Amino acid sequence: MSVRLESDRVADYANRRPFAYVVSTASDNGGIRAHVIAVVVTINGERLDCSRVGGTTRRNIATNRNVTVVWPPISGPEKYDDYTLIADGQAHIEDDLVIVVIEAAILHRPATD
Repeated sequence: MSVRLESDRVADYANRRPFAYVVSTASDNGGIRAHVIAVVVTINGERLDCSRVGGTTRRNIATNRNVTVVWPPISGPEKYDDYTLIADGQAHIEDDLVIVVIEAAILHRPATD
């Protein structure tokens, strides 16, 4: 089950989560290879400022700006705490940060019987 979020609502659900994953991709020998890193995210409106990243993420973003940021579920009393928060966007590197402008976001949990 998924719940769509407007970009300006991502902070409502992300700020209580301690970290997220940035998923970037690159072409590799005719296929697509995903690279995942854990980051701390600061949210500024529809902009995600993700903590320092390494060379692989930098190279991937230089050739493909599409990324996904994933916050795992947390256990807590608030509605949707048990959902994964997923945001897709366009990324670029600024100093040591990955900056992502959100294009779409959802709260997602696996379907149950």
